Amino acid sequence: HAGEVGARITRAVTQSDLGISVRRSVVRGAQTMDGLDGRWERFSDKYGLGTARKGQPGRPEPKVIPEAQPLDTPTAVALLQIADQAFLQATSRQISQADLDKQIRRVQDTVSPSFARSGLTMGDWMALAG
Repeated sequence: HAGEVGARITRAVTQSDLGISVRRSVVRGAQTMDGLDGRWERFSDKYGLGTARKGQPGRPEPKVIPEAQPLDTPTAVALLQIADQAFLQATSRQISQADLDKQIRRVQDTVSPSFARSGLTMGDWMALAG
């Protein structure tokens, strides 16, 4: 764990104007390259270029991705609790519930800022689990 130095680097990358600008540029660059790749693929298909692609069947059907459904919080909490108990049993109780809870809080403290920047909070449903 990187401590204060790591936290300052993370803030510089995720919150500074320069960090945000670089990340946006990287995303735009990836989108541009993806577009060029798609055009090259169509050109290659049209003129029969690329021996590896000649033997492939046609383009796959687009994936149907359903709309996100709301989280069933009580079920999610129950699944997490069951997983925790299974983990403790599988380790022959070499790890205590207190140690596991400490690690869970550590992970929560690490990822909570990312959730908060996205407008989500972990506190509400984590309180149900506690």
